[in-house]
Amino acid sequence: MHDRTLRNRTLRLLEAGLSVGEASRQTGVSLSTIRRWREVPESRSPTARGCARCAPIPLSPHLFPQHGPGKKHERPIVLEPWQREIVSAHPGRFVRGLIHSDGWRGTNRVRRVLPSGVLLDLHVGPKY
Repeated sequence: MHDRTLRNRTLRLLEAGLSVGEASRQTGVSLSTIRRWREVPESRSPTARGCARCAPIPLSPHLFPQHGPGKKHERPIVLEPWQREIVSAHPGRFVRGLIHSDGWRGTNRVRRVLPSGVLLDLHVGPKY
């Protein structure tokens, strides 16, 4: 979904005489979306009606401190004090959540010989 500002800007470009293709190149909006915007009045669009799916959801940095600038894989993983308290109370659930959130639902087999010479053979079954 595109916000109303982008829609209005794109429609102004069309009104100024740009082709749908040129407006698409300048705004990054697909040709079919621009054509639909041109044909469907804003009053009939889901955003204008207050569609819950289209409504912006403000994210508080206090609730989601992991969101921030830069690439996620380059940012340090640092838990806030309130998060550390929850993780300390439920470490197993925390680890389970991390495993489930990665999207992998296969099986994993870990085989390692520890420095002590003991063979570590773990079979982690499918995650559900």
